[in-house]
Amino acid sequence: ILLRIVGLGATQAFPTPDGLNVTSILGRPDGSAWAGTTQNLLRFDGSSWSVVALPGVTPARVLSLAADAAGGIWIGTDTKGAVLLDPGGTHPVTGLPGGAVTGIASEPSGDVWIGVQTGGAAHVHGLAVDRLLTVADGLPTNLVQSIGVDQAGRLWVGTTNGVAYFASGAVAVYNTGDGLQTSNVTAMLADTSEALLGSDSNGLVLFHRDALAPRVALTDVPAPVIATRAARVDFAGGDLSSSSTLVGFSWSLDGAPATPFTSDQTARLQALLDGPHEVRVWAQDRALNVTPAAATIDFEVDATPPQPRLAKPAFGDVVRGVTPIVPIVDEPRFAKWTLDLRRAGSEDPALNPWSTLGTSTTPPTSGVALLQWDTKPYLDGVYELRFSVADTLGLVGYAIVNVTVDNLSPGDQVTSPARIDNTNGGRVFTLNAEVELYFPPHSLDEDRIVTIDTVATAPATLPPGASGLVAAWHVTPAGFETRKPVTLTFDEKFFAQGGAGSDLAVFAVNSDGGYSYLGGSTDAAHGTLVTTASVLGDFVVARGLFTGLAGSGRSLDVQPRAFSPNGTTFDNRAAISFNLETAEGARVFVYDRSGRLVKRVHDGPLAAGRNVVYWDGKDGNGDPAPSGLYLVAVEVGGKSDVRSVAVVNR
Repeated sequence: ILLRIVGLGATQAFPTPDGLNVTSILGRPDGSAWAGTTQNLLRFDGSSWSVVALPGVTPARVLSLAADAAGGIWIGTDTKGAVLLDPGGTHPVTGLPGGAVTGIASEPSGDVWIGVQTGGAAHVHGLAVDRLLTVADGLPTNLVQSIGVDQAGRLWVGTTNGVAYFASGAVAVYNTGDGLQTSNVTAMLADTSEALLGSDSNGLVLFHRDALAPRVALTDVPAPVIATRAARVDFAGGDLSSSSTLVGFSWSLDGAPATPFTSDQTARLQALLDGPHEVRVWAQDRALNVTPAAATIDFEVDATPPQPRLAKPAFGDVVRGVTPIVPIVDEPRFAKWTLDLRRAGSEDPALNPWSTLGTSTTPPTSGVALLQWDTKPYLDGVYELRFSVADTLGLVGYAIVNVTVDNLSPGDQVTSPARIDNTNGGRVFTLNAEVELYFPPHSLDEDRIVTIDTVATAPATLPPGASGLVAAWHVTPAGFETRKPVTLTFDEKFFAQGGAGSDLAVFAVNSDGGYSYLGGSTDAAHGTLVTTASVLGDFVVARGLFTGLAGSGRSLDVQPRAFSPNGTTFDNRAAISFNLETAEGARVFVYDRSGRLVKRVHDGPLAAGRNVVYWDGKDGNGDPAPSGLYLVAVEVGGKSDVRSVAVVNR
């Protein structure tokens, strides 16, 4: 029998047209109704009931009925699954797990949820299952008895072991411990915050879900400014209806998607960039209520150390005397600067410690000298300068440059290897100045790098007349023929003693291993041996008795052709070179253009070979000669050669 309640207490009785017991019922807003019996589907048109034929479906027990937003009727059976009845006919639902369809609930979107007695809760889109909820998703059991969707679109599932409530991807389960009369929920009517639940043994119960949102508090947070790229934020929360173990937490960094709710009460932040950051934290209780306003902490990361630089001296600079130290610093959290120094070499601070040149808490001015470094107390060599800046967060940044202290002559720029400017000429020295090469202006084809290296292995044979080799050097570019003779000066204090004979002579080593005699002039006042050469390569100094080795006589040359005694040009003296066939006396004079004698440069014996004497640009009284053109005359054996040279005093 079907009973229709009209008004208060008035009823109308309608026997089922098939005479079978009613198993489900569905009312419609237009006054019509649907009912299911143990074998058929019935429809009430407002005045009478009739059986609706469902070929392929009935006879079957119709356990559940629901209507969707389009007016379609969804029918669930005990053995034939579920179907949709609409004006187009009957449409089966595919993908349902096996078992009786115990409940159907429609969503506002038109999709439906179907409860299967032994298979969980299935979501149907169109006519196919696209999602299945089971115990793996939070159901207390897969034995679903009833199902409902409330006005907010949230899912309620009644099972043989309590009711499950799904919202925002999470699930809350309620049972007899939460006020249910029984854990077997066979029927339900879901509302936004409560549900009318029915059972086969305990009648109806109105279950009210807790709607009070939990609170969340931050218990440990970073400082307003931190100097690390990792941080943590600790938090806690809850409410009266949820113990701390049942509250979940979610957090977000800088507006990124929030993390899933978990029981973890710490946000562990990694790889933070410099700049401001914001962490927001929410709590969710067991009823799936979420904190409406997140707990928020703002902080700043400044994990980049200061970036100081040294504008002067720059890396690789040569310094001498008093050198200004000029920094470039841009650090808003400046705390302190320190300038340290040590000899380049070992990195072990125990073996090669730093010494402090200066330190201050006063911010330096970029581009302005920090201090004046007096390099004179330090030995020549390569040093490391370390300029460090610390900020108020304890971070330290460094600028380290290697500089060469070069206070002793020869200077670094003329120490081998050195670049010779072809236009102006120049000098190259070995490190200890035992050998010097002078290149007059325009003696090369272009600017060149010239090196002087000691020859490690002495030649196998001695030069003619030599009793021993004193030293040997290799000059590059080897084999290069200069456009003007270059002057070679050897410091005698570096010559090893030994070998018979008192004469010293310079030889050029030929490409075939033989020797060309260059000779040389000994300057006792300066302790040097001087000669000239026109081809670069290997040179040796030998001791012995050298007779008959020199070529033809004289071949006078003066370099440079113009010089300044005041040192305002590259050279402050003129090298006067000429060849002697034998060891004999030679006289060298300087005259002005009127023929007046200005100075007697040399008057005495010289060795055979190429000899060099110098005019310093002064007259016989030691006074600088006036600017102008002068004549250099060399007299040997009654014959003389003359060359001109210019003095430039400016």
